[in-house]
Amino acid sequence: MNIPLFLHIFFIYFLIILNPNFAHANIVFILVDDLGWADVSYHGSKIKTPNIDSLAKNGVKFEKFYSSQFTSQAQSSILTGRYPFRMGLQTGSIFSNTNYGIPKDEELLPEILSQNGFNTYFCGQWALGVNNNKYLPTNNGFKYFNGFSPINTININDQERVWYENDTIIKNSIKDSFIQIKNCALKIIEKNFNNDKNFLFISFPSKNSTIDQFENFDAYKNQVEILDKFIGEIHQKIDEIDNSTYIFFQSDNGGAKKTKYKTGDNDVNHNFSSNGPFLSGKGSFKEGAIRVLSFAYAKNLKSMTITSPLHVTDWFKTISSIAKINYDENKIKPLDGFDFSNYFYSSERIASDRLILININELSASLIKNNWKLIYHSSLPNKLQLFNLLDDPVEENNIYTKNAEQSSKLMKIIQDLAWDMEDSLFYKEKPLTNNIMFYDNPERP
Repeated sequence: MNIPLFLHIFFIYFLIILNPNFAHANIVFILVDDLGWADVSYHGSKIKTPNIDSLAKNGVKFEKFYSSQFTSQAQSSILTGRYPFRMGLQTGSIFSNTNYGIPKDEELLPEILSQNGFNTYFCGQWALGVNNNKYLPTNNGFKYFNGFSPINTININDQERVWYENDTIIKNSIKDSFIQIKNCALKIIEKNFNNDKNFLFISFPSKNSTIDQFENFDAYKNQVEILDKFIGEIHQKIDEIDNSTYIFFQSDNGGAKKTKYKTGDNDVNHNFSSNGPFLSGKGSFKEGAIRVLSFAYAKNLKSMTITSPLHVTDWFKTISSIAKINYDENKIKPLDGFDFSNYFYSSERIASDRLILININELSASLIKNNWKLIYHSSLPNKLQLFNLLDDPVEENNIYTKNAEQSSKLMKIIQDLAWDMEDSLFYKEKPLTNNIMFYDNPERP
C-alpha cells in the first residue's frame, strides 16, 4: 500500500511535536547563591520551601550533583562547560572591585544560543566581572542584563551594590535585590515566552541586601522562604504562558559557614545554613561545600531521582542538546562536561567512574573518581585525605595511609591536569602574592 507523501510529512511532524527530544523550548536557569543542601523542606529542613519542593518533586532531582567552591567558579563552569583552572579562575571569586573578569577568548553558552536564534537574558548577580565593559553579560552573549556584581565582604562597609541595565549604571539605588530580580524575570517571561526561543538566566544572591546580618536562624529562614515564594511566582508566570519551558535549578555551592579566615565571598558570622550530613561549607573541598541542590523541571518530564554523579560543567552540553543548537567542537575550547539530557528520556547513564574534578589551584586540589575522593593541600604542613564516598559519604574516615596505591593514581591525575592550569587571575592582580612565591618553577618532563 502506497502512503501519500503528505501523510509521511504529517506523521514525521507529529512525532517531532510529541517527542520532547525535538522541542525548541524556552529555557530558564535559576542559580541561587549559598543555599545549603538541607535548606529546603524536601531535604528535611524546618525552612518551608513549598515551591522549590514542588518543582523538584515533579521534576528530575539530581541527588549527587557537584559544583564549585565559590560563586564565580560555578557561574564560569555553567556558561563555558569548562573547569575554572583552565581560565585562571581557580582562586576565589570575582567582585565589584575586582579588575579582571571572564577571559574574552572563552565562548559562552549564551553566545552560541544567540547564534542559533535564541533571545538571551540575565537577571541578578553576575559574578564574572564588571570593571570593564568587555566583561559584562551584554558583551558575552546576553541580549539584556539587569543586575549587579557581588560585593567583597571583607570591606562590606565601604561598598554597596551597583546595579546595571545592560552596560549603564542604574542611578536610583535598589534596596530589595530579590524583588528587582523577580520583577526582571517576570517582565521578560511575560513579554517574550509566548513566541521565539528564549534563554533566561536568573541568579539570586545569598543576601537580599548587603546590610543583611542574620541575628538568628529565624531571620535566615525568613529570607529563604521569601526566595522560595518568588521562585513560585516565576514558575506560575511561566505556566500561564508556555507549556514547554525547561527550568534548571542549582545552588552555586554549599551553604556558607563561619570560618577562621575571610575569603570576601559572602563571609558570615553564623552557621544558620545547613548542608545536612555533609561536612563544612562554601569554599571547602568537603561534600558540604560542593555537593549541591539541583533539579530539572518541565511539564513533559517524568518525575525521577538521579543518583549518579553529575557536575556543574555538564550544563553546557546538556542545555545545548535540549535547545537543539549546533556548535563546532573544533572551533571552541575543549569542553570538560558531559551531556546528560538523555537521563530525562531513557535509562542511559554516564559511566559511574567518570572524573569529577572539584578544583585545582596553586596550593591544593581535589577530585572524585569511582567514589574515591582525594583532597590535597600542599601548604606546610601538607595534608592528604582519601575517602571512599560509597562507604563514607560524610568523610569521617581518612584512609589515605591504608590505600597508598589508590591515592597515587589520583595524585597522578591531578599532576597531569595541573599542567593545563592557567595563571591565577586573582594572584596576577595582587603582585605581592605572585604564584612563584608559593612553589618552585619546575621543568615539565
